[in-house]
Amino acid sequence: MAAETSPPENRPAWLTNAPVRARPPPDGGAGRVSYQPAEPAERHEARESVAGFLATVSIFASLFALAYRPIRILPFAFILAFIATGIGGRHSGLARFAVFLAAGCFVAAMVIAVAIGHPLY
Repeated sequence: MAAETSPPENRPAWLTNAPVRARPPPDGGAGRVSYQPAEPAERHEARESVAGFLATVSIFASLFALAYRPIRILPFAFILAFIATGIGGRHSGLARFAVFLAAGCFVAAMVIAVAIGHPLY
């Protein structure tokens, strides 16, 4: 028995060594390319980075004031937090958190310092 071979038009292209071409577009026209300009990248300004840095320093200072001289440190933490909030930008949530944390740390530091007899300033 001889092996059946299918006619060349029914065989895959890689078996027939036929040149492979893409199908023409359904409308029969030349290929069209759509072009949409890219959205401009969001630019971050230096002032936003400074605001984030000031808010971070304020948070660190607020937490540090819980352990060491709260009356000396917390006013600077408040000032830095308010400046960062005034600058705003993409770090406005962090700056807002720094203000509320400084207020909470002020109350907590006063309670801790009075309770254990630690100097306030």
